[in-house]
Amino acid sequence: MLKKTWLTVALLTTCSMANAAPYIGASIGKATFDDISGSIKSNTYNASEKLEVKDNESLFGKVFGGYTFNEYISLEGAIGGYDALDGSVVTVGDMKFLAIQPKLTLPIGDRFNLFAKAGLSYFNAEFKVSNSVLTGDEGHTTFSETTVTGLYGLGAEFAITKNLALQVEWEYMKPELDVAKLGSEKVTVEAEISAFSVGMSYRF
Repeated sequence: MLKKTWLTVALLTTCSMANAAPYIGASIGKATFDDISGSIKSNTYNASEKLEVKDNESLFGKVFGGYTFNEYISLEGAIGGYDALDGSVVTVGDMKFLAIQPKLTLPIGDRFNLFAKAGLSYFNAEFKVSNSVLTGDEGHTTFSETTVTGLYGLGAEFAITKNLALQVEWEYMKPELDVAKLGSEKVTVEAEISAFSVGMSYRF
């Protein structure tokens, strides 16, 4: 009985080590920005306004890499960014992020996998805000701010070869950035960002 137990453990360990491997990849797609809003908060009042942009869709891209511990569990890091959004009141540019996420995979057959990810993202953006909103004057003021927010993803991947895989993915985050602080007033901008991308990964 003891020999059978050790044999089972050895087989499971061998299978786990066989699936363990680092991987890298890149993807590109389209991001949609919804419910973009700005708010001004102070000790005496709060005010919020929906911020209109000319186009709420943006080009999205990222490079990623990770380590697969077994066929079900991986840890993945990514660096990515979004193209600028132009608006009459606010322009959002230089949007980039650095993320770390545990990844859970559900194998379906030999070549097809479904996966889910949830982790944290360090998000940075630059805002060019109309002074008519901030101070009532003409011109614009530029701010740059960073925040830490949750980043979630769902996707599927198909193994083209033993090492190369095609993947499609949907990701979501809702960053809230403290753009500026003017005396007791704090200006905050937030948005819901959904990104759909197609990419390739290479497993070593």
